[in-house]
Order: sequence, then C-alpha cells, then structure tokens
Amino acid sequence: MEFPQQQSTTKTSNSDRFPLNQSTQSLPPSSSQCSSIFIEYQLMKEFVLFQKQEFLHVYISPSYESAFEWFGVMFIHHGLYKGKIFRFSIHISPSYPNCDIPQIIFDPIPHHPLLNEQTGQLKMSSKFNKWTSTCNFIFEVIAFAKQVFEFDDIKQLKHIANIDKLDLDTEQLRRTIEDKMKDFNDRVINMKNDDKNYIDFTEPENSSIIDKVKHKLLKEKFSLDSSVDYFGANGNLSSTAGHPNRNYCTTSISGLSWAKKIVYN
Repeated sequence: MEFPQQQSTTKTSNSDRFPLNQSTQSLPPSSSQCSSIFIEYQLMKEFVLFQKQEFLHVYISPSYESAFEWFGVMFIHHGLYKGKIFRFSIHISPSYPNCDIPQIIFDPIPHHPLLNEQTGQLKMSSKFNKWTSTCNFIFEVIAFAKQVFEFDDIKQLKHIANIDKLDLDTEQLRRTIEDKMKDFNDRVINMKNDDKNYIDFTEPENSSIIDKVKHKLLKEKFSLDSSVDYFGANGNLSSTAGHPNRNYCTTSISGLSWAKKIVYN
C-alpha cells in the first residue's frame, strides 16, 4: 500500500477543512460549535486512541482535504469473508464533538446483511443506540466495522451486532459471498481518489524488499528508522490478505496538522 507524501506547495486552509461559520470560530469549547483548534485537538486525541488499540490488519489515514473524513482499509483473515480486502471511509459530522455517531461507508460496496446496498453505509444503530463524544470514541465504530466481517455464522453476527433476527442462514450467505464477490479484491485495489492521503496499493520495485521486511519482523522490533530503510521515503508497501505478517507500513500524511509519520505495529 502507498500513503503518498505531501510535496505540494498548496496548503488546504482551515476554513476548507473546518467548515464552521466564521462568527463562531472564537467560541469556547462549551459552545455548540467549537473553534477549529479545539476540534483539531479532539480529533488528534481520537486518532491517537485508535493507534493505541493496535487493531491488526486495519489501516487509517485522515483525509488531506477534510478534517472530518478518514480513509480506511482492512484485511480479513478469518470467517465467512476470509481473504477479502475492504475499503471504507469514516465521515465525522462538522458539528463534532456535539454530533451523532460517525458514519462508516464502504466503497466498493460488499454484500453484507448490515450494509445499505445502495450507499454502502454500515448500520450501527443496534450496537450504538446512543452516541456521545464524552462516552464514545471513533475507534469503537472502527472496531465494530472489523468485527462484523469476522464471523463464522449468522448466530455470531447477531451477537456482535446486538440484533435478534436476520432473514438468512449461514450457508445462504456463504454462497452469496462467493457468487457476488469473486473479483472484489481487484476492485478494491484498483480504486483511486484525488485526495492526497488516499490509501493506494502498489507493487514493490524489487520483490526482495518484502523478504527483507519479513526477516526484520521476525528478528527484532520494527522501528520507524528501519522501516524507512526498507520502504524508502515514499512509504510504499505491497500487502495481501494472504500474508498477515505484512501488517506494517510507514507513511507521511498532512490532512490534519498533527498527522505525521506513522508506524502500525
């Protein structure tokens, strides 16, 4: 995967990334609309909390264009969706932190009983019937999005989603997944976006890079400095769902002013 570095001299202004009414920019945090600095600080805390969870096989990159959108990619290694790769985006309301639950939208849209077939939006009302920024965190919806693809049968999915009934059985869903999602990974990998922090997939120029990284991971702690040695400054990484040890990447992002180089462990 490739997380592009920012070399453009054009800088996105705060007014573009934080679409608040100019008359409310200086209001204190207790106001219904908070200053852009306060919101950015709160989103920084949210992203740091996500990193501390150390979710395996989940990658998040805040948008360069908007402080209220994060891009995500996840690799599923067990359950009915084993071997599948999914792209999603997290949409945070501009009224954050005084807002409803963030939306998670998958694109391309996979077949899943909890997804809106037209929009790709994940249905989360049964799991989060009430959302407050003082009690809930964005990493919780990311965790839920991952869990709903890592189940072995319908009974387990109903437990994860906290729902009583689904009008299908496990074998029916398994057959539908196999029938409708044969080329799904290719569609995910080939998707492009103009946002500079969009997560792209790329092949390494030298296949020996992957072998070196795997050897490094098995022998010692994988640090930021050593990852730059192997991946180079552009942060390229080739990843597949069939290789769980490739769950490491280095990137430089600037969607939010605090977002710098990241290493996922």
